Amino acid sequence: MKNAIIYVRVSTDEQAEKGYSLPHQINECRRYASFNGFRIVQEITDDYSGATLDRPGFNALLTSIAQNTIDAVIVYTADRLSRNVVDFLVIRDQWERANIELHFVDRGKSQNSFEGLLTDGIFALLAHGERLKIIQRTTDGRHNKAKSNKVVMTGIPPYGYTRVGKAQDAIYQINEEEAEVVKLIFHWYVEGDGGKGPLTLRAIANKLDELGISPPNYRSKVAPYWYPNSVRVILTNPIYTGITYYGKLKTTNGKRSARPMNEWIRIEVPHLAFIDQEMSKQARARAERNQELASRNRKNQYLLTGHFRCGRCHKVMVGITRNPGAHPKYLYRCSSSMKKGMKCDNAQKQVSMRKIDELVWNWLCSFLTNEDVLEQSITTMIEKRNEELEPKQERLRTLENLLQKADTRIHRLIDELSQYDGEAILVAIREKIKEIESEKKMLLEEHGRLSMELETLELPPDFDDQIRVMIKEAREEINDASFESKRNLLEKLNVNVLYDRDPESGAINLKASCVIPQFDGAIEYPPSPKSLLLLCNSWTASRARNLSRRWRRMLASTKREENRGGQAAASVVIQILVPSPLAKPTFPAR
Repeated sequence: MKNAIIYVRVSTDEQAEKGYSLPHQINECRRYASFNGFRIVQEITDDYSGATLDRPGFNALLTSIAQNTIDAVIVYTADRLSRNVVDFLVIRDQWERANIELHFVDRGKSQNSFEGLLTDGIFALLAHGERLKIIQRTTDGRHNKAKSNKVVMTGIPPYGYTRVGKAQDAIYQINEEEAEVVKLIFHWYVEGDGGKGPLTLRAIANKLDELGISPPNYRSKVAPYWYPNSVRVILTNPIYTGITYYGKLKTTNGKRSARPMNEWIRIEVPHLAFIDQEMSKQARARAERNQELASRNRKNQYLLTGHFRCGRCHKVMVGITRNPGAHPKYLYRCSSSMKKGMKCDNAQKQVSMRKIDELVWNWLCSFLTNEDVLEQSITTMIEKRNEELEPKQERLRTLENLLQKADTRIHRLIDELSQYDGEAILVAIREKIKEIESEKKMLLEEHGRLSMELETLELPPDFDDQIRVMIKEAREEINDASFESKRNLLEKLNVNVLYDRDPESGAINLKASCVIPQFDGAIEYPPSPKSLLLLCNSWTASRARNLSRRWRRMLASTKREENRGGQAAASVVIQILVPSPLAKPTFPAR
């Protein structure tokens, strides 16, 4: 018996509209496997769109194929595997070369023949076309709704509103309780709370938490707290003044990006307004002013900003200043301590900025000046990068193979076209040629896109020389490097540092990594004389306590012996108890 994996997929819309339930697909695939004599070794499900291959279940399928001896994959229909014609054809070709059969419940085994290629290509085009139609219908419907001055609801309603109705009939209504909170937020931000003056975003968030007001739904699912960004989103949303927009974002090649403001569709919703224009204008003005001030208010230079994280919770370590007066202390602190409801089990969440910056810079300088290890590391880095690019290069080779097959199919159909005189047959062959041409066009587009992507990701032939030149320039700057040149070098080498503190010994552990993997490793953090003194005092006190306890126990034992007439034993015990003088601790020179 051949080993087979059953793969089934459904999206929410398909399950609702077409009844493509997962249990139904699994049952049909099991019947197919039983009838055709397959041994089912695994069943994998996906509740995900077929527009992309980056799906949890499909990734698990590829992993299982790589780790196990699999003869076949069984799916309900071709569009369950993928609704993208290029992805489908690439999968089919790769599995065919790996001798993995592809079976469809509705039409049997995918045939490795001219007719099989034609059939699979047509079904892939149909699935691809159906997906494009769904996208177009959805997009057109939303666009027309926005043009009709109706709010397009594609997610959770903004705070202060409730969604009423379903599908096309859904509308927003003002949530009176939440609307009062929004009014308070604007009032606190613009005018203040009593005589305290305008509140900051963080102060507003804290005040809302103190009053026991629940945060927006999208935040409550993450953490039951208000955050400054939650307040900022409310203050910058124009819907509270009766205006909203559709089409702020666009999707190109699967990536979302912002549209120019002149392409947005403005929607007037005066019935949803409960904040006056003047209040909103003042809030925006203050936000813009604060943003300008924030960019130039950074007084201290923290070298590792953006490159330093906590080793326990992996949150960023942020630069802070303690006692900013005559004796300031510059520190890095785990940002989890600044976030509500977030805990970090690092033994100490802050560490000296000056010492960390110096240690990391010295580590960087040490490997930049190590010629022998550097050469080996550059070679290792290039090999690792090439291994990461191999899947994309394999996909590109597969696309080239599919383009050759498409040309072969077209030429064969043209040869067959010349042998027939019947009009019906000629029309059918011409239609198949058009379909193959359409398939070929999409393959060419994907080939061009992937080629451009690889051009940006692949290392140039002289990459090792470029690295050497960069390192040479960095060496020249090491001794007299300015803060800006140090930061630039950290960016170029993609330096990242993790901080952790051992709860028992108190030792600080630093792990550094950069673009050259050979140099990844621990940075030694030497203890300060003060910490050694504290450790020694702690050890001395602990030893004294232990001796004191032993002394009391021995005295009690001696007294018992005296009561029984054991004078000799008492003298022996007392001699044993005399402690030897403690050695005076030594410390490293300052």
